[in-house]
Amino acid sequence: MHFHGVLYFACLGQEKYEEALEAIDKALLRHPDVGHHLGFRAAVLGHLERGPEAKEALDRYLTLRPDLKVRDDYRRIFVPNSALADPIIEGLVKAGWEPEG
Repeated sequence: MHFHGVLYFACLGQEKYEEALEAIDKALLRHPDVGHHLGFRAAVLGHLERGPEAKEALDRYLTLRPDLKVRDDYRRIFVPNSALADPIIEGLVKAGWEPEG
């Protein structure tokens, strides 16, 4: 799970979204209910513009994170000061997340 999670970040950072999706899906095969991986999947599906699939993944993620209301909420739960927080947030928005403010 950790290898594929790290591979996801490497691919996401390089905007290799198909490869990032493949990596996170492999992580989720072994651990299907890991919340942050569900969010990562929703984000990359957003970047890939896979509308309904991205929205479904986002809804599942937000069910686990009901307090995720603004972009800074995500920054606080993700690795602080990570350069990858913004691309993940952008992907979540593309998936349908509507942060307040």
